[in-house]
Amino acid sequence: MSLHFPIYPPNEEEILRRAACRQPSEEEKALMKECLRDAEYLIDYHITERNRPVSILEEMEADAPADFAAGVHAAELSVCNSLIIFTASLGETVRREIDDCDDPEKKIFYQAICAERLDALCESYCDSKEKRLHEEGAYITPHYPFFWPDVQEDACITTRIMGISLDPQSHAPERCRTCFVRNCPARSKEE
Repeated sequence: MSLHFPIYPPNEEEILRRAACRQPSEEEKALMKECLRDAEYLIDYHITERNRPVSILEEMEADAPADFAAGVHAAELSVCNSLIIFTASLGETVRREIDDCDDPEKKIFYQAICAERLDALCESYCDSKEKRLHEEGAYITPHYPFFWPDVQEDACITTRIMGISLDPQSHAPERCRTCFVRNCPARSKEE
């Protein structure tokens, strides 16, 4: 599917971090680059977006599994004018490649690449959406995980929720940019 926004280029340092290669050898770097070249041909970037009223927050909390922390961000989202629930996917072809891969090292790199590419897709989408909405006087909140029944999340698919507000005071001043920030307090300490 053709997207109406550009996707951030692959961040090789982030892929290596996600593959637990703190001090990668030249062979590991070469294998990562090989897997990245293959994955880029297999990935089918896709975003599905749903605009919803803020009132669904109550339904969301009622339907979520017990271990889902939906209420953590409900207060921030409840002051918004509306919500966007979006699903980002890399497609089934790359998922099959991961499932069928019998080389454990390649499999780890494919999963790390997909996780990094999925974050890049989410952040590219949010940045594009933020720019378009800001031109209309609206603001978006950070995006949070969203429980969507029957959607199995992994390195190839995720569902997120974010708020849209017309009040500049009700949105976070700097939206989270997940794994593209080196000193993120949500990231575990670098070794």
